[in-house]
Amino acid sequence: AASLTGNATGGALTITLTITAEVEQLVTAGWHPCFRRFLLDATERRETGVEGVLAFAPTGVLARDVAMPGLHLVDVVQPAVDGGIAAPGSGATWDDPFMGVTTPPQIAWGDDLVLTLTTGPAVTHWMVYDPDDALCVEPQAGPPDAFHRGGAIYLKAGESLSVPLVLSWST
Repeated sequence: AASLTGNATGGALTITLTITAEVEQLVTAGWHPCFRRFLLDATERRETGVEGVLAFAPTGVLARDVAMPGLHLVDVVQPAVDGGIAAPGSGATWDDPFMGVTTPPQIAWGDDLVLTLTTGPAVTHWMVYDPDDALCVEPQAGPPDAFHRGGAIYLKAGESLSVPLVLSWST
């Protein structure tokens, strides 16, 4: 069974996904928040300000499987080579799972808005995907394709996995 709880306060939104096993099973869970590259002026319905920049400090990234584009090898970890900064216009396209993130990732749209993503201890991987119009920073309890490649979490009947996500912001 799964449950979702949430709470909004001034400057923060907390949501928690909890999976409780009714029988012993393997599970994995995560969040998939994506954010506009540019803020939107709601009155004029147009993009405004500067492009959002992601700052985080992973210690590694799962290597891509060259034989199967789009897949990652769970057992090969490479150092994160760029210092964890996704600069606007850098030309890099990410669709990669990062590990060893100990400081909460932040997205800053200049001085207009800073968004911080904070999670609980179950999160081991952060998938970062940056299509042209968005920046997705996705905390996950386990690596991609964990059921097939390893890394899914074993729960006994009655045990639970909780994955909280706090989105906090400042202007």
